[in-house]
Amino acid sequence: MELFLLNHRGISTVIGAILMISIVMTGLSTLFWQTQQMFAYQETVQKKADEDFTRMSEIIEITYADITSDNHLNVTVTNNGPLVTHLVSLYLTNYVNGIPQWRESFPLNNYSAAGMSLYRIGLSLNTKYTLQQDGIYGIQIGTERGNIASFVYGVDLKSAGKAQPLTFTFDTRSFNYTTRTGDPQWQTISRPAWKLNGSSPGTTYILFWLRCTNNGAKDVILSTYSYLLVEQPFPSPDTQHSYEYERYFFIVDNRSTSASGGTIGYTDYSQVIPANHTDYETGVTRIVKFGATTIGGSTLRNWYAPYTSGWSSSVYGTTSPAFCHQYYMYIVVYWKYSGDTQMYSQYVPYALIWVN
Repeated sequence: MELFLLNHRGISTVIGAILMISIVMTGLSTLFWQTQQMFAYQETVQKKADEDFTRMSEIIEITYADITSDNHLNVTVTNNGPLVTHLVSLYLTNYVNGIPQWRESFPLNNYSAAGMSLYRIGLSLNTKYTLQQDGIYGIQIGTERGNIASFVYGVDLKSAGKAQPLTFTFDTRSFNYTTRTGDPQWQTISRPAWKLNGSSPGTTYILFWLRCTNNGAKDVILSTYSYLLVEQPFPSPDTQHSYEYERYFFIVDNRSTSASGGTIGYTDYSQVIPANHTDYETGVTRIVKFGATTIGGSTLRNWYAPYTSGWSSSVYGTTSPAFCHQYYMYIVVYWKYSGDTQMYSQYVPYALIWVN
């Protein structure tokens, strides 16, 4: 009996030891897993930070643009950064009396080493329009990392370079609109523009309100050339091609509300975004509004923003209304530093919005 009890105690001791070892191993495994997860997280954060640093280190500038005697675009792009740059796209916009008439995009495949200039960009582009030497053309060139250089041929205009002072905020609190249609209350109270709503057959006469922050060291004044472009992609009836409608909204006076009689034409360089001389990082924020039909005009752009009940296949040439809800928007801003004569351009990339 004593031998049995002794063996029983021995077995219990062994089981307890095994259980303790299992608990310790489980704890170590959990600790090891947590360490792995933390390492993976830190690795991802560091990778993103490295990518952002690399992207911000890329500095390209369009230093020359010309229309040749045989109506070809001739652009010089200079790489002022420390990295090899891959140019992947070129956008060309034609202006007549300050109003964009057409816009074309072209793929590029050019590489530039640090400090190198690429010449004769665009001479091989096949455009369906005839370019005029005395015309005005907006030029944007994009890189694989997502940076963009902008230039306007025919106007004494320069890119702001890397230190662009203005930032526009596209979020539900900062990207809003008012309209002369729909609920009368909407005429004076701005609503988030991510989902435009209106009475049937749709929202029209829209005024966009965007929050703009100046993080630069000088006051900035805005030009009447500044515009917001709304593109609506749609398929062809045979679904084999893709097209788009383009609508340009020009800047209006920031006192405009879009209520009846509440739209005020914008006088060139009359709107100031002041600098915060004690805290550049925080900057100064103002509301900038776009909605005029023409430069300096006081008539709101009549934009039909359809939703399901307002869709018409005879208008859009397709049996699917899904595309009616999708819009791409970007801004090109022209401005000067207060007290200076040089005008600069700044390109704000696409934001995607939907309508109900």
